[in-house]
Amino acid sequence: MNELRTYLLKYVQDLNDILSRSVDDNTIVDLAEEKWVPEDIRLLVIKATGFRSQRFRTLSDSKIAEISVNLVNTDNKMITVNLDNTITAQEVIIELIVAEFIIPNLNGYQLFLKASCLPDNQSFGEIGVRNGDTIKVVPGTTGGGYLDSSTLLSPFAGPSLGTGGSDTNGEQNKPVGKADKTGE
Repeated sequence: MNELRTYLLKYVQDLNDILSRSVDDNTIVDLAEEKWVPEDIRLLVIKATGFRSQRFRTLSDSKIAEISVNLVNTDNKMITVNLDNTITAQEVIIELIVAEFIIPNLNGYQLFLKASCLPDNQSFGEIGVRNGDTIKVVPGTTGGGYLDSSTLLSPFAGPSLGTGGSDTNGEQNKPVGKADKTGE
């Protein structure tokens, strides 16, 4: 716990050092968009300076972007944004956190388009996101995957659900909670 506290204090000190310098807009852009800067520091720089990526703009902004998409958060609130098609899912998630459309989540977020998870490191243009598409923002889980309705409604229940199946030795398991007629 003490190591975490020291780590966080170091990051806050680094951020204060960065913000106390006289920096121009180009320096802020570099800090906010460079991959080598840790994500938490980038978020703090973006939040502290009010920096908005030119590749992520709401409809109220005056600049024109290449595609307009609808983003839906976990509360089913929708926002329409204009995006440059070179933006990635990871960059959109960061911008949504900064805009307070979604809250920071230790497990991260994934973007889903038509029941397909969008890769974090590919641009929307490479993925094939089109003008007018609706993208769902889904929080991550700690189980290494993301729940969707097909997972919950799967007809293939395994032994952990008490429906039978086979163990690691290939032997048939009995359903949990049911006694057989032989009294075993």
